[in-house]
Amino acid sequence: MPTIRDLSKPPKIAPGMGVTESLHNALYMAESDTFSISDTLPCILFHVPVNTYIYDFMVDTQTAFADSGSGATLIAGYNGDSDAFISSTTAAAVGNRSMHGAAGGVKGGGYLTTGAMDIEVSWATTCSVGGGQARIVFKSFGDENFLNNP
Repeated sequence: MPTIRDLSKPPKIAPGMGVTESLHNALYMAESDTFSISDTLPCILFHVPVNTYIYDFMVDTQTAFADSGSGATLIAGYNGDSDAFISSTTAAAVGNRSMHGAAGGVKGGGYLTTGAMDIEVSWATTCSVGGGQARIVFKSFGDENFLNNP
């Protein structure tokens, strides 16, 4: 089972001219541990705090998901909307998929969290093989009123 990565925020105020603005306007990237069909579903990869702008979420399928049942699937989303970022049977094939991409991408314009959420991947329970890794590109403070947010 992969370790859930906590996407933490930089400090609200940092000493030095322009340092606070730089920290708050930067794009950050986090990488998950690898996941496979032996993991419990849904496979939670990232814990994202409120007011985080998710610029991109990418899944690198390293071993194709094979399914003897209704067809292999690999979806990515968050608690409450399991296919919010990637919803496609093509994501089950080996390769990289992005939430911006045509092959299963759902949120081409990015996503601003309105509450804390867990980002997860899931696949058909009848899959006999499959695995991969995910990456998330995010901005820690999603709006200009970051000093007023918890």
